[in-house]
Amino acid sequence: MNIRCPQRTICDRIEGLCMLLRRFSYPCRYSDMISRFGRPVPELCMITNEGKKHDASMLVDSNLLHELEQNAFSPTGEPMCVFGDPAYPLRVHLQAPFRHGILTPVMEGYNAEMSSVRVTVEWLFGDIINDLNCWTSKRI
Repeated sequence: MNIRCPQRTICDRIEGLCMLLRRFSYPCRYSDMISRFGRPVPELCMITNEGKKHDASMLVDSNLLHELEQNAFSPTGEPMCVFGDPAYPLRVHLQAPFRHGILTPVMEGYNAEMSSVRVTVEWLFGDIINDLNCWTSKRI
């Protein structure tokens, strides 16, 4: 499988990963990478920068649901799940907040508890990104 950019640049996944890891090394500018990867700066930017894609679309492309259906079980055989936001489809292994109809106090409590956990995880991602900023000359 290859990485395909909107301007039709094609890059092997391993080469793309190597580019991304090189970008995380400090100090590193795109111009520093030209001799190593033999690509101009605009191509390096397109390959190593994230694109704009909806989370649900990325979920489908990642094949994560299939992997969860095959492998996400506790030692006792109970299905384990990931909690997502309301944009995701409901599945055994992918749960989301209650969102339709009149919510009971139990449903509202579940939503509140799961929302507090999700916010905590998102804060952790923010901390990780801030920690990575010391590795790159570009703010993420």
